Amino acid sequence: MDKLTTKSQEAIQEAQRFAERKGNQQIDAEHLLWAILNDEDGIACQVLRRLGVDARSLQRDVEEAVDRFPKVIGATPLGQIYISPRLKEVFENAQKHAEHLKDEFTSVEHLLVSLIEIGGTCSDLLKQYGATVDKVLSSMSEIRGAQRVTDPNPEDKYQALQRFSRDLTELARKGKLDPVIGRNDEIRRIIQDTVSDGTAILLSSHNMLEVEFLCDRIALIEKGIIVEEGKPIDLMKKYKANNIEEVFTKVVK
Repeated sequence: MDKLTTKSQEAIQEAQRFAERKGNQQIDAEHLLWAILNDEDGIACQVLRRLGVDARSLQRDVEEAVDRFPKVIGATPLGQIYISPRLKEVFENAQKHAEHLKDEFTSVEHLLVSLIEIGGTCSDLLKQYGATVDKVLSSMSEIRGAQRVTDPNPEDKYQALQRFSRDLTELARKGKLDPVIGRNDEIRRIIQDTVSDGTAILLSSHNMLEVEFLCDRIALIEKGIIVEEGKPIDLMKKYKANNIEEVFTKVVK
């Protein structure tokens, strides 16, 4: 247990509470999967969301499977709940995955991969929802980047920028920013300043409203059409460009 991350230990404890609540005398792989899915902000749910998996729906299906497990009538005696041989195998395989990835602790994502491989109901459900080993490993790599699990709390290092900031361009793409009306010269100046600095990061030299204007304009340019003086403008034709990348290049000149 000393080589499990904090989140892994919490998942096991939650799995035990879930098994007790369901009147099961042993903790099995399905209890652990349910517990992992119960942490909506955890790394496993992030991995699954990237694959288009509805974690809540999957969790409900897992719980329905657990409801069919044998039950002990009355309260389970304290200390009389056991880890199944199958779940022990999940832990052993998860540790092997951690070692293969040169991680020093077994994290929740290692447990998730092992749950897919173990066979049985939890494995079948995960695959049914599109979570194969290869896809999960690929999604893990996107989230973790070059980070390795070297301490019990690796999640604090994953995707820090995404966790502690807002992607304004993505919000603009979804139409969640106020539309830009006019301000073309200001936006062009901001783009030119950014490009001349050789960085894609907008620093505090521009106020937040200007940055939102820029992100909104970027989202519009990506669509190939913007509105100027109340008229839609086809940017590909206006700049005689072959693709949107050429449009961006010509807009900032």
